[in-house]
Amino acid sequence: MKKIAFILLVSIFLFGCVGSSKLSKSGSKEKDIVINFIDLMVYGTEDDLNKEYKPLISPKYIKENKIDIEKYELNYYNPKGYSIETYNPGTGIVEAKIWGADKDWMHLLEFKVVKEKGKLYLYPEKHTDSKYIYPWYKATTNIE
Repeated sequence: MKKIAFILLVSIFLFGCVGSSKLSKSGSKEKDIVINFIDLMVYGTEDDLNKEYKPLISPKYIKENKIDIEKYELNYYNPKGYSIETYNPGTGIVEAKIWGADKDWMHLLEFKVVKEKGKLYLYPEKHTDSKYIYPWYKATTNIE
């Protein structure tokens, strides 16, 4: 009986660990990361963005690309407003529209939220030789 209880307990623990690597179905925490990032683009400063969000860039991306994160800055826009459009729990993509004053320009940014070692991160589109990381996964500019 103790052996069965032990196996059951281990199974529950392992199932819990495996399940914790998945993103949520509702996307509330995933969307919150994107909302907070865009809020900093709208209301914050470049220093705020880098301080708050450089630690939220995927460690896997940083390691795979041999990036010294301290030598990079995050690329950003200066929107006047935004809306969260969709969330896909299968891909972790959160779509957001951002726009300028009087909506004179509008872009669609896709942020890829990933879970690594139980924590949520942004998986960037790319980084440049001029030491910028693009924290979104895809940008479609001038959509309207």
